[in-house]
Amino acid sequence: MTDSPIPEIDVEAQEDLRDALGDEDFDRLVEIFRDSLPARIQEISQAILADDAITMARASHAMKGAAANLGFSGLAQLFSSLETKGKANDLTGTQELCAAARSGSMATFPQLRWS
Repeated sequence: MTDSPIPEIDVEAQEDLRDALGDEDFDRLVEIFRDSLPARIQEISQAILADDAITMARASHAMKGAAANLGFSGLAQLFSSLETKGKANDLTGTQELCAAARSGSMATFPQLRWS
């Protein structure tokens, strides 16, 4: 894995959703998703540090669904991996996955502000 992966984007899924919703609504959903990334990834990171696999799985599940629905398939895969590990109560490697989700988010949305 590279230091700043560019997550895969499902352009066809994005075009289909844009056609269904219209440009303005699609752009607004992407904006909401983008703006939620720092807080949600921080929530996942804190859950990992607290050995709280349930919270990690729940937060990862929510982000997996949002990313997949919006065509951000690379991010969806990362969140899916985190969710799977959380459901299995297996936190090994989750710090690295969380870091990859953060890097991938930053690569996808360079304008993100991280605290």
